[in-house]
Amino acid sequence: MGCGSSTKAKGEVVEPGKAPERAPEPTGLQARVPTDLQARYTAEVELGQGAFGQVLRVAEMRNGKAMRHVALKIIIPRAGSKLEEVERRFNREVGILAKVESPYVVGLIDWGVSKDPQTCFWLLMPLLNGNSLDKVLESEGMMLEAAVVEVGIAMCNALEAIHAL
Repeated sequence: MGCGSSTKAKGEVVEPGKAPERAPEPTGLQARVPTDLQARYTAEVELGQGAFGQVLRVAEMRNGKAMRHVALKIIIPRAGSKLEEVERRFNREVGILAKVESPYVVGLIDWGVSKDPQTCFWLLMPLLNGNSLDKVLESEGMMLEAAVVEVGIAMCNALEAIHAL
C-alpha cells in the first residue's frame, strides 16, 4: 500500500484523510447473528426460541452464493444469570455434541463465543428436515399411540448415546 492512502476491505482505495465507508448495520434476523459470523452466514428464518436463546436457519455464503444451510443456535445469558454458569453449561453441551455419534443426536459443525456487542455463545449444527414436535402437535393434534411410542423410543436412544459417554 502506498503512503497516504488506506484500503477498504474490498480493496478499493480511500482518499487520504477520509475514513473508509462502513458496512451498514445488519437488521432483522441478521442482527441476531453474532458479529464474527455475519460475513459468512446469512440468517433466513427463526426455527425456534426458548428461555436462553434461539435457533436460526442460516445460509453459509461463499462468493455471494449460499453453499449450504445449517442451524445456528444462539445462547444469550439472561440478565441476572451468572456468566460462568452459562459458560460451564455451554462447554458441557459442546463436549457432549463433539463426542456423541448417534443418528438420534444432532452433530456439531462449529461453536464459539462472541463478545460483540454482548456475550453470546453459539453452535452451528446440521440442519434437520422436518417439524418440531410442537408444530406437529399444533397442526395435527393428538398423536396416535404408536407415534408417541416411536418418539419416546427415539428420545431414549438419544439419551442412551449421551449417557454412554
